[in-house]
Amino acid sequence: MVVAVVAITKIPQGAWAALVVIVLLILMMRAIHRHYTRASDELAAQTPLDPSKIHHTVIVPISSVNRVARQTLAYARSISDSVTAVHITDDEASIDKMREEWNKLGIDVPLVIIESPYRALVTPLMKYIDEIDRQRPNDTVTVVLPEFIARHWWEHLLHNQTALRIKAALLFRPGTVVTSVPYHLERKRAA
Repeated sequence: MVVAVVAITKIPQGAWAALVVIVLLILMMRAIHRHYTRASDELAAQTPLDPSKIHHTVIVPISSVNRVARQTLAYARSISDSVTAVHITDDEASIDKMREEWNKLGIDVPLVIIESPYRALVTPLMKYIDEIDRQRPNDTVTVVLPEFIARHWWEHLLHNQTALRIKAALLFRPGTVVTSVPYHLERKRAA
């Protein structure tokens, strides 16, 4: 009763602002509560809980055939026999060179080359992953990313952070596992 009387008598003097803030806080807290209730209802495993039922389909995006790519492919092959390397390019002339370098490796991992106009990387990769997911709905799609780790914070500015962009895009994709294989950039020590 006192709150109602004070609110009514003090509205002309600015008490309306406090009332608006209180109502907004109550609505915000109710929305937060609804979110947590919904989230707890929806918490369900998106990958199988039994390890024997997890079948990985591993996708490894690579930019070139180098030591980092080979290291990442070796890791990917250690977790699954179903590994595919994906190279996305906008340069038709580099496709033959990439295939030639790939064949020199002599490994049994298939290479998929996706031509992408306008140097787009994430969108064509996501479309490819979606297609693989449609073809193998019972498999867990695992994307293994080679990732450069610079020694100093400012050296991160010199690299395009492709792995971070791909991780960000895959973060909201249900049922997809993302693994990074770090490659630390260090000076070679003198022998």
